[in-house]
Amino acid sequence: MPGRVAVPVPVMLLSVVAMAAGLCGCPSSGRHDASQNSPSAAASESTVGSPPPPPPPTLGRPWPVSARGFGEVEPRVVHYGGDPTGLFEDVSWQDWGKPETVGLAMGWFVPAGEAVAGGRREPEVLVAFDLDECDGQLAYQHMGSFFPTEGEHFDLATARSESYDLCRGP
Repeated sequence: MPGRVAVPVPVMLLSVVAMAAGLCGCPSSGRHDASQNSPSAAASESTVGSPPPPPPPTLGRPWPVSARGFGEVEPRVVHYGGDPTGLFEDVSWQDWGKPETVGLAMGWFVPAGEAVAGGRREPEVLVAFDLDECDGQLAYQHMGSFFPTEGEHFDLATARSESYDLCRGP
């Protein structure tokens, strides 16, 4: 699979712990002020006559019928089509809209030397990057993935050279 490179286990475990800690979304003070979500609070924050914010970026552009998640904002399922090694389910994205975004997902890990049928579901990390215009729409143009529990890590140079161009498709 494109974008996978081996890494020492201590580095991998630190990466998983750091990502999991950032996914909580919990306020640092431990309390929530419900008035912040009121319609009047939202109205007071917007400026009359200001242009609407740009639409959020998508994960590339829509792909052929057998693929899923491409051309969507924060897709929960991404599938290149074909066998399960290109299927990422239950994706939870972090920092969507930033130059790089990380998604925690369940993927299909196939041990070296095994057939795809000999694989198993494991946590997989997706990294979408190269945020730029794609047919007039802001989109992530590449995505790499790795299995931290198997000692893999993300390497931007390798992922860029080995991943599909999400604007053009397979």
